[in-house]
Amino acid sequence: ALLPERHLVIRTASLYGPDLRRRNFVLRLVDQLRQGETVPVAADQWGSPTYTEDLAQATRWLMDRGHVGTFHATGPEFIDRVSFAQRICAHFGIDASRVIPTPTHRLGQAAQRPLRVRLDCQKLATAGCSPFRGSDAGLQLLRHWDGALQGAPA
Repeated sequence: ALLPERHLVIRTASLYGPDLRRRNFVLRLVDQLRQGETVPVAADQWGSPTYTEDLAQATRWLMDRGHVGTFHATGPEFIDRVSFAQRICAHFGIDASRVIPTPTHRLGQAAQRPLRVRLDCQKLATAGCSPFRGSDAGLQLLRHWDGALQGAPA
């Protein structure tokens, strides 16, 4: 309200990507499954997985061109969390049988989660920003990053 002509707000959701602290859904899931754990995954949550590098590039692109306003910026797919977990397992060569579809209310999450997060990214596209990659391309990049980090061939 104080500076309406000078703000840039970027709304996003379901971020994943390289993170040395491994604080995103993809890397936590991979770590848990590699350790032999059974992992409950929300069966009723839907979102648009967003690769962090795409978000960073879009942010820089908007800033460099002096765009202002509020932009939605997410990956192009709208997918349920269990299907995404199964896709993660396929990309990382992990058995998906220990991914257990579980209703959100049974997960005991500290913060309440919306069941459906779908943002309209048309304003970002209309501004001329490059489209975000789909989750298969993002997961392939993340698998290569993780493999290099683990010292194994990706």
